[in-house]
Amino acid sequence: MIDYERFFSEESNLYRVSDIRKLLEVAKQKELISLGGGLPDFRIIDLNEVLDAVTTVIMNKGNIALQYSATNGEPSFIDALTEYLEKDVGLEVKENESIIVTTGSQQAIDITARLFLNPNDVLLLEKPTYVASLNAFFPRRPRFEGLEITSDDGISIDELESKLEKLKKEGIKPKVLYIIPSYQNPTGAILPEKSRRKIVELAHEYDFLVVEDDPYSQLTYEGEKPKPIKAFDKEGRVIYISTLSKVVSPGLRIGFVLADRAVINRYSLIKQALDLHSSTLTQLIAEELLRRGFHRKYLSKIIPIYRSRRDAMLRSLEEELGDNAVWTRPRGGMFVFVWLKNNIDTKKLLEKAIDSGVLYVPGSGFYYDGSGRNTMRLNFSYPSEQDIRKGIKILGELVKSEAERNG
Repeated sequence: MIDYERFFSEESNLYRVSDIRKLLEVAKQKELISLGGGLPDFRIIDLNEVLDAVTTVIMNKGNIALQYSATNGEPSFIDALTEYLEKDVGLEVKENESIIVTTGSQQAIDITARLFLNPNDVLLLEKPTYVASLNAFFPRRPRFEGLEITSDDGISIDELESKLEKLKKEGIKPKVLYIIPSYQNPTGAILPEKSRRKIVELAHEYDFLVVEDDPYSQLTYEGEKPKPIKAFDKEGRVIYISTLSKVVSPGLRIGFVLADRAVINRYSLIKQALDLHSSTLTQLIAEELLRRGFHRKYLSKIIPIYRSRRDAMLRSLEEELGDNAVWTRPRGGMFVFVWLKNNIDTKKLLEKAIDSGVLYVPGSGFYYDGSGRNTMRLNFSYPSEQDIRKGIKILGELVKSEAERNG
């Protein structure tokens, strides 16, 4: 038997196993109510329209769709993305800026980590944050500086400013702030516009870059859609990452980055080494769907459904966990984040939850330091309202039992 451990690189040992990916496998193997994965619900879409779009691409552009493409992306698709950003997202694509298409936004995050982070560079980030971004950051060995999320308004700008000033006194300059300002994963928090403006000012004052990860802003259930931090950027400090996974399809694996051309040129060099380019076929399918307005029709159908499921989850949490937990009340997105009282460890509780027929994601994986042992992320976008009520009732009974045991 070969001892492969002695062949593996040091960097490979820094990747973590994703709790979410493992849980999705568990959900497939058992009949569970899954409040775990962050799945958009595409069960309501008209598959005939998707089939027609695919057929149109193959019949009319088959010689292009099945061929190699430019590393930055198929030009006609980038044109469609530019129109999407300007009409739907509210971003102006400036003359000095460019777009690169990535294989999902996860690849964009991975390239970002490779591009900007050296060992011990200071990386500012929300605490908790998107678990898969941490797996991209860990191998780069940065110095993590966490900004606690304790409310529905996201990070505290006062805490950010205080941390920046403390680092300055130590003679340390932060490199990057990574932030999900709109309906954050995992908390669902949304950063107010005044805080977004202030972040751009602080980035200029303390000379760091902002990496804005924006998968969820189109999933707005209350009020107006938020303006990206990038909308307030006048000097190119904000690198904007997004995806079509939540508004067209995750299966197409379409992500993209908008930034100054000098930055995109470096992204392109790294992407060439990773996969040459993202799928030409899926880019052209996505383009066809965007030009047909598929995303707008889908969002108009799904947003009322997501809103109703969110409301069902919040009501159920109040009824079943009201005395034993606190949680976020998101105005959009796909998640509610829960902090349990009485020192309940959600990783230990998970086994009992699975045995009882319900699945959630323990929150500690969203913390770079492994803290947050009493937290869990709940997804409301995919399960039915009936399953949400039933699942939360089961969790409430388990949490009450653990609280009595710990009390």
